[in-house]
Amino acid sequence: MSRGTVLQTSAAIGGLAVVGGAATASASSTESEDGRHRIDGTDHGGSPVGFDLVEYADGGAVVESVTAYESPMIADLHTVLWDSEWELATNTRDDAIGADVSVGDAIPETTATVEWKYTNPDYALVRYWPEITQRAIVSAARPALLIERDLELGAYAPPRYAASPELRHTVYSIANPTIGEERTDGWVTDDGDYDAFVATDHEYSVAIVQRYVHPTVRTGFDGHRVGDVGVEEGENRSAWADIYEEADGWIDRNDASAGDIHFGTGLSLESGDDDGSETTVPTWRTGIGFGSGDGEAVDNAIATVEDGYETERDRY
Repeated sequence: MSRGTVLQTSAAIGGLAVVGGAATASASSTESEDGRHRIDGTDHGGSPVGFDLVEYADGGAVVESVTAYESPMIADLHTVLWDSEWELATNTRDDAIGADVSVGDAIPETTATVEWKYTNPDYALVRYWPEITQRAIVSAARPALLIERDLELGAYAPPRYAASPELRHTVYSIANPTIGEERTDGWVTDDGDYDAFVATDHEYSVAIVQRYVHPTVRTGFDGHRVGDVGVEEGENRSAWADIYEEADGWIDRNDASAGDIHFGTGLSLESGDDDGSETTVPTWRTGIGFGSGDGEAVDNAIATVEDGYETERDRY
């Protein structure tokens, strides 16, 4: 989705209330005929956060049209999974074979379990069906959105390949920030503990961090790229082209760009302890924080991934 499309179609936020200047734990959701669920969250004194969860026909489900301060912030947030042994990259929109979606009524949350198929390129009979379960919730404590994911790899088919696939994967997140109507400045920084991507139009800022929570804890990026949407080659090529289209399992690092930008980062899920008989189910979080300044946005993103999904949900 291009910047222009988002700016034209992003939904307005409504149905929210502030009592005595404090945030009220309220939510609203709507569904359109094209499978687009609009989730509007808590109002933090004039800074509501909302997002769309879009179900694609014969495909998967993707978080899109993230808004805060009644303005577009992120057009879409894609997940790409890389199998390092079979050298295959797939994404949870175009390559999925189905999605099971639920939407909260009283809580601004969605759950989407997306399934797709990996087929061995050298021996097409062998395959497995991974599932990513994605839980997205608007924070009641601060202007932020939390996305927590689990990966189930399942078992090989045919049955004589009964062992679970090994945890030899890297997961990539790709976001298209759309803060500025004409131009968005974006770069990768850190706060000492977390790597963070920040984008701003110099009025508001959005920050993205990630936290691997099981089976280990990590808070850095395993590679990152800030590129330009639609650029296929060169120094400023898009994160989508670098990660999904080139599909070599590597990110060619680029730290900053400006304009209509794409951000992508990796998270290695491989485990040296896995013997293939029982694969660990990894869990990781993506925090998206908003603020009137860069530091505020980063702080909100980090606080949300530190709290985790259950804590955020219990606030409602």
